[in-house]
Amino acid sequence: MIYLYVAAGGAIGAILRWLEGPWVAGWAGGAFPWGTLFINAGGSLLIGFLLRWLPARGARLEVRAFFAVGICGGYTTFSTYAFETVSLAASGRLPAALAYAAASVVLCLAATFAGFALGGAAAQEERAAAAGSP
Repeated sequence: MIYLYVAAGGAIGAILRWLEGPWVAGWAGGAFPWGTLFINAGGSLLIGFLLRWLPARGARLEVRAFFAVGICGGYTTFSTYAFETVSLAASGRLPAALAYAAASVVLCLAATFAGFALGGAAAQEERAAAAGSP
């Protein structure tokens, strides 16, 4: 039944991406794929946090699958990133394509590390608070 958790999370993540992508592109401009970059970096931050914090809280596998595989998987999109990179290059904008590819990798890895650190800190704070409670 875990697939139902993944499917529900995936639907939520996909809807969030569909709503947010055009909003970011409208705000930042459409000449560069800011929407996908923002979504992938945010999703990287979230998955780094969740996969460090949820296990520390004793979250069941279904909960972790709902958030990490479902929501984060539906929200972020490597295939769109790859397509947008190739589209930039194919339209003669090779420097923009290379900048986007590099920024996506660096920003998403940094966001995942940050989320991982934040998740560890949150879990440690919860453990300390639980140990200090009567």
